[in-house]
Amino acid sequence: MSVVINDDDHFKKVFEEKKGKPIILFFTATWCGPCKLMKPIVEEKAKENAGRFTVLLIDVDICEQAVEQYSIDSMPTFLLVINGEIKDSFSSYSPGKFAAMAEKALK
Repeated sequence: MSVVINDDDHFKKVFEEKKGKPIILFFTATWCGPCKLMKPIVEEKAKENAGRFTVLLIDVDICEQAVEQYSIDSMPTFLLVINGEIKDSFSSYSPGKFAAMAEKALK
């Protein structure tokens, strides 16, 4: 399942609701070409694994507190959070790395 985050308060609320299962944070931007290419790949994998992990789509231009909290400085950036801890991360267009991250989320 993927959730589009509307603002920092929404991020905090959804993160708290979903933290019992793995969460993949997808930091993106409307103007980011590689982000646009990754989005359908991410959404398909999230749909295939609905209920097993959640992907939060976070626009860096809207959710400035989340960007600061996780020290995001490039897009796309992906963070795998399990039990409140970052277990994996990468910052690039890489369907292969995303697939590997999704597999880690399922373990």
